[in-house]
Amino acid sequence: MYIKRHIEPVIKKTADAFSAVLVTGPRQVGKTTTLSQMNPDVPFVSLDDISEATSATTDPKGFLDINPWPVTIDEVQYAPDLFRYLKIEIDAAKAAGVYKPMYYLTGSQRYLMMQNLTESLAGRAGIVELLGLSQREAVGCANIGPFKPTPAYLNRREKQPKHLLADAVWNAIFQGDLPELQARPEIDPTLVYASYLDTYLSRDVSALGQVGDLSKFRMLLKATAASAGSQLNKADLSRELGIDHKTTSKWLSALEAAGIIYLLRPYQNSTRASLVKTPKLYFSNSGLLTHLLGIRSAEEAEGSKAAGALLENYAIGEIVKSYLNDNGRIPELRYYREHKGKEIDLLIEEDGRIYPIEIKKTKTPTPSDLSNFKMLDSNKGVERGTGAVLCLCEKAFAFGEGDLAIPVGMI
Repeated sequence: MYIKRHIEPVIKKTADAFSAVLVTGPRQVGKTTTLSQMNPDVPFVSLDDISEATSATTDPKGFLDINPWPVTIDEVQYAPDLFRYLKIEIDAAKAAGVYKPMYYLTGSQRYLMMQNLTESLAGRAGIVELLGLSQREAVGCANIGPFKPTPAYLNRREKQPKHLLADAVWNAIFQGDLPELQARPEIDPTLVYASYLDTYLSRDVSALGQVGDLSKFRMLLKATAASAGSQLNKADLSRELGIDHKTTSKWLSALEAAGIIYLLRPYQNSTRASLVKTPKLYFSNSGLLTHLLGIRSAEEAEGSKAAGALLENYAIGEIVKSYLNDNGRIPELRYYREHKGKEIDLLIEEDGRIYPIEIKKTKTPTPSDLSNFKMLDSNKGVERGTGAVLCLCEKAFAFGEGDLAIPVGMI
């Protein structure tokens, strides 16, 4: 069962503007399936197939002769030399007056491919990033635009199918965002993520990060999961695992490049020297995060010590997806923290305003949950928009000063 992806119009718009479209994103989020559904008549070849990858690597021109455009080439990062020959084919077609989509490419290691794209396909390829299934897509909600904590957004959302209640949110956190698990709910997520993790270790992340000691790398993954939702402290990770700082940085960069982790940068203001500069770490897939934490059910996730961090991780991931799926770009997302400890979980900077958001596990939010928003008022040149607490309340409502309480299930 194919679940229609909200990002399809972004992919189509990109294909209309470029001769090649590169759809990137983590493994198994639906890149190939989405392109196949959008272009059912376009042939498909995967470089996950060793024989195909060997052909594309040793004889790029011959590979393209055997697979003429239009064609979808899956996991194109395994044949970096192919990009130069794609350029030759695209330029020859343009010289002959051909201006239409020629190549649909997918890859799960975006940063590994960027140099090849910059050198060979600049101006010829458009990039679209696809993440896992959003909760909107899962429940059949239309693409109502990026999440923003405003009455206008709530008005659009309330006209769509009923939002996820608290129990369903915890189930979504545990299940994660792989389309396969949504289409086949009878599958045990624990088994899927165990296999998923081994695939990354054996192929993608190991190669990208030049991982020599897989046992240490597994330990890094688990330690990283334990710090999800917190400020990234590479020195502590290095000490805990007994590896040098350079190796820790390299492996974390590999995880970020493969789309496994997401770093939320802190808000910076030149007039406030008291602001921290360290990013916070999140996992792009909450199901993988719960697996790494040893959590084996939605009920266990809700009752765990990590429940607050899990909810925050999930909510921020859904907000990111709402922007990518709508227009292909991530907004200026930041968090706010002063050295003295006061923090705002998330800031969305849009339209010249900053919208502050707190993420709480509570079902009964109060105005005190939003008290830190006042810190923004002392920042010169910043206009504060409507703020909100994202929580597990059943319905959205407004506080007296105009700020909102919004269920996480309505993102």
